[in-house]
Amino acid sequence: MKAFYLTTALPEEERKRLLDEGEAPNNPSNQNYHARLMECLSTFLDLAIVSRTRYAKRLGNVPGWTFLDASGHLPRKTPRLPVEEGDLIFFDGLSQTLFKDAMTLARRNRARPVLILTDNPENISGVAGPYLWAFRRNVALFAETGELAITLNDRLAEIFSLKNHVNVPFIFRERKHSSFRVQHKRPFLYYSGVLLPAYGFPSLRKGFSLWSERHGGNPPLDLLFAGHRQDILFRGAEEPHVRFLGELTEEENIAFMKEATLLINPRTPSEKLDAESIPSKMFEYLAYGKAVLSGKHPFFLEHAPEDINFLVDMSPEGIFSWLEEHVLPGGALRGAAMNQAGQRIRALYSIQKTAGLLQQALNPENQSAR
Repeated sequence: MKAFYLTTALPEEERKRLLDEGEAPNNPSNQNYHARLMECLSTFLDLAIVSRTRYAKRLGNVPGWTFLDASGHLPRKTPRLPVEEGDLIFFDGLSQTLFKDAMTLARRNRARPVLILTDNPENISGVAGPYLWAFRRNVALFAETGELAITLNDRLAEIFSLKNHVNVPFIFRERKHSSFRVQHKRPFLYYSGVLLPAYGFPSLRKGFSLWSERHGGNPPLDLLFAGHRQDILFRGAEEPHVRFLGELTEEENIAFMKEATLLINPRTPSEKLDAESIPSKMFEYLAYGKAVLSGKHPFFLEHAPEDINFLVDMSPEGIFSWLEEHVLPGGALRGAAMNQAGQRIRALYSIQKTAGLLQQALNPENQSAR
């Protein structure tokens, strides 16, 4: 039995090269989740990776990877892959093209499609109505097959009637050797993520500016931030204590998380969004960070209540007040919860443990018992 993974993610070295060339190839959160899941599946499956990307013609020869051109608006034919009966086809369900590819290949070859669903597209900025209609139709057709879906949580599976599912909210992989070193002399607070209002970034920027003004333009901590969709937002170059890092590789992002005095997730709590989405940055913050400030999220209120500084008011004024109360003149924290969850996150979401969970879920005997 072989396994195929249909994705828009890229090999890490090729993605880093594109970033160095000034490109913004894909959403870092999506890239990192699928890269980790592919690594996890490769520990027990003979996995071939097929990536649809507009950069296909610019990528080198990477063992185990096949690149298909996704540029322009021409019709995209289902790829010819050596799929045989009983093979597994994992695919990113947020891509209509990959959804069509996977289901067509599975039907033609009597293979087993495995849907990977990392979000409800209703929660993604800029998603249009026709896409949502097509997505719901596709997921409904998949649900009828009874095949396995990999989801972030039970709520996502419930919304789309995916009764046969396994939850994989996060996968931790250890990076023991890193050549990247943070070059920043002052202590700093750090944010990594999408730079859009829905994720609270403008509130963070304004709150930090208010705090900086309170300290005469010389705050105890600098603000460093990295992320996706930076093209539509102010980059912070006008303020000496605000540094925009661009879009980082996973290795670089981890280095900044480790060095930061404080990691912040400024997303305002939302009952619907929080039930359907678990911010991956929070797992990363807990795995690597010294201290974490975040709005209240039910998952982390349950699983890391003592390790996170939960802030009810994520407005600019709320962020300003917290910083003013908890940051000392020299940049150290006072009266703040310090993160002790690192080892727990590493153990609970390790590649080895997740691989065991997926092996059990993919076992045909377990499938028939569902």
